[in-house]
Amino acid sequence: MKKFFLLLSVFIFSCASSPSIFLSEGESVIKAKPGKTFSVKLASQLSTGYSWKITEIPQDMAVIKEIIRTEESEKTGGFDIQEFVFKSNKSGGIIVFKYGEHWKQNPSYIKTARILVQVE
Repeated sequence: MKKFFLLLSVFIFSCASSPSIFLSEGESVIKAKPGKTFSVKLASQLSTGYSWKITEIPQDMAVIKEIIRTEESEKTGGFDIQEFVFKSNKSGGIIVFKYGEHWKQNPSYIKTARILVQVE
């Protein structure tokens, strides 16, 4: 568990140039500048078959990329960080992520994360 929090700290402080937020579920707010990038980092355990998926996003907001970071020493059953990088729009909005087995025909979701993007 210490390794997870160390890994988490490195990820949180490594992206000082653009706003970034880390959460495991629930609701949070991030402030972004119009047309600039920001990122959302979510803890996951990809080796279990569960992952985060964007289920709602404002129409004029763009997903630039998704980055997966895995702690190599404990890959099976270990923790991963899914980082989603977005380009903000002019008005902000809400992004919703759901955590579940997306590959199933009728997936059930066990966690939800909502991010309110405030553009300043």
